[in-house]
Amino acid sequence: MSSERLSKLGVLLIKNFGDEAVEKRTLGSKVLVSSESTGGRYSIVEQVLPEGKVSERHKHTLEGHSVEILSGALEVLIESEHMLLKEGSYVYIPENIWHEFRVLQEKTTVRIVIMPGGFERLFVELPNCKPEDLPKLNSKFGIHTGKNVL
Repeated sequence: MSSERLSKLGVLLIKNFGDEAVEKRTLGSKVLVSSESTGGRYSIVEQVLPEGKVSERHKHTLEGHSVEILSGALEVLIESEHMLLKEGSYVYIPENIWHEFRVLQEKTTVRIVIMPGGFERLFVELPNCKPEDLPKLNSKFGIHTGKNVL
């Protein structure tokens, strides 16, 4: 079967993961597979996070995503459940589920698979976003924020 035919079936083959991937690096993020290359089905982002970083409490209304811890550790709150995720841990968070995290170790590395794709574009736009424009950017990507618990 030709690679063109496989592509029409939704199969994506990357021989040297990271080499043939989209090289967009912003805010410690690297888009490995863009939604454009998967027909919008999914995207894959890798992030290197600094110790102490805390995300806003938020939920994605347009996509679910999985998070695999490649190195380091995160304290995570999903809805009202606290958990510690270490290297080798994996969690899938469906759309419309409140979550937040705190990075516990320097250079914690995570791989995020976003389904359907598109949210990876936020990592490209965020560095140029002024603080007063953040609510508009969140709205564009279907992100709702709430009061942090962590």
